[in-house]
Amino acid sequence: LATSKAITKLFKEEIRFSKLEAGAPPVAELPVTRPYALLLSDQQLYVSDNGGLIKVWSTDNHSLVRTLDQGSAVYSLAVSAGRLYSGDDEAVCVWDTMTGALVHTLADGPIYALAVMESTNRLYVGSGGHIGEWSTVDGTLVRTLTGHGDMVFNLAIVADQLYSADGHE
Repeated sequence: LATSKAITKLFKEEIRFSKLEAGAPPVAELPVTRPYALLLSDQQLYVSDNGGLIKVWSTDNHSLVRTLDQGSAVYSLAVSAGRLYSGDDEAVCVWDTMTGALVHTLADGPIYALAVMESTNRLYVGSGGHIGEWSTVDGTLVRTLTGHGDMVFNLAIVADQLYSADGHE
């Protein structure tokens, strides 16, 4: 998994849609300002920036669908069951993917990593040296997983198993 700094260095000021063929030119280039997080889901590309904006692009025609304003730098994104989850310095915002409306906010910041386990209706939130396990059904904190020596920067779910990485050396 790439950190937000790696994504910023990789994409700089634009996002390119390219064919996976050697030497193929970009299909489209999307203007962005210092992207922090990228997420591809349901024919849409979600791109967050350091100014708190989340731009939603169509992968079909490469047009801007909508812009969401979280208000501060968004470091992580996850999507599941019609909800977009975005994490910043203070909280996780939960957005309706169809309307772009803010549904509610989960306080647990700063948030650098998000992952959704659809089979259990759980959102995992990397915050500080712990991981919060939240219900995606009612937005309640189910439990807190501890044991990391530093900030949790990456979360991944594979075969219903949660994997995490922190900045501890």
